Amino acid sequence: MMRLLIIDAADGHWLTIDAGRIVARGMGLDSPAVDGATLVAVPGDAVVLHWVALPALAPAQGQAAARLLAADVSAAAVDGLHVALGPIGDDGRRVLALVDRSVMAGWCRQLAAVGVVADTIVPWPLLLPIADSGVTVSDDGPLWSVRADGMAFAAEPGLAALLIGDAPRHFVSVDDIAAAAMAPTAIDLQQGEFGPQRQWPITAASLRRLGWLGLAIVAVLLASSLADLWRSDQAAAHAKAALADAAQGLLPPGTLIEDPRRQVAARLAQLGGGGGFAGLAGPVLMILRDRPAAAVQALRYDPAAGLVLVVPIGDAAGLATALGGVGLIVTPASQPGTATAELTVRRR
Repeated sequence: MMRLLIIDAADGHWLTIDAGRIVARGMGLDSPAVDGATLVAVPGDAVVLHWVALPALAPAQGQAAARLLAADVSAAAVDGLHVALGPIGDDGRRVLALVDRSVMAGWCRQLAAVGVVADTIVPWPLLLPIADSGVTVSDDGPLWSVRADGMAFAAEPGLAALLIGDAPRHFVSVDDIAAAAMAPTAIDLQQGEFGPQRQWPITAASLRRLGWLGLAIVAVLLASSLADLWRSDQAAAHAKAALADAAQGLLPPGTLIEDPRRQVAARLAQLGGGGGFAGLAGPVLMILRDRPAAAVQALRYDPAAGLVLVVPIGDAAGLATALGGVGLIVTPASQPGTATAELTVRRR
């Protein structure tokens, strides 16, 4: 059984779905709880959706890459946006969702006011079933919600019809959409600062476990030799120096290295300002992820030429072949008097 809460201008309404059928419905968001998941659908006209090719990354890296892509496709300042990234689909693409941070916060406040804990928050158009051909349309309300493979949006009927063009239209009702909502969703907007916060209950048993854990940690620390502590300190120093050296190769000459990660991220954002960086960075990141031994000594972006990688000569041929294998045009060039080569990457 599932509870579907639909947020709209009138504060919303709710549906209870069991085995693909609507068994109860009502107005408002303070609906009776069910023995199952709570799915919250938010207005589609408030969320901009894109389909992007981005490899599997760690959560923090995925969020950073998503924000780089958002800066490339959004006219609004990224600082004011909540950016969410969906899982990789069967076609290798992921849904990138952009919504004003204050709007997302307002939805969360609405739910908290009625004591609702959402399992998933998803834009309404993504709940429409995908037709075998053409587009699926829901015209319940002042806006049309439209869904197709790689497309989902909500807009006024005239604008929606213009965007759909001559594609065949399959109109569905709220009941049809609710039945399809039982399928896994393409994205959950509860990410980053709006992600679920796990609450750990404090009990006498948990306090005892924490006490024993603390004693065990102290025992391990006391048993560690000074030599081990010294080696750890040296390893940390070497790692910090290596990070600074790597950042120096990616930043303009003479840059004072203070915060390597932040400075490199800012530099990448500047390089992506021309609009084509994100389209090249995705496949390049994917290739580099699969070739951990390859070293990139410098990186720059030229809107007219493409993405330029400075790599050791020994890595150039293998990287050029791998990048060409994913549909990119690679132009290698050696740098006289050095042991490096430049790979200029652009799309066909």
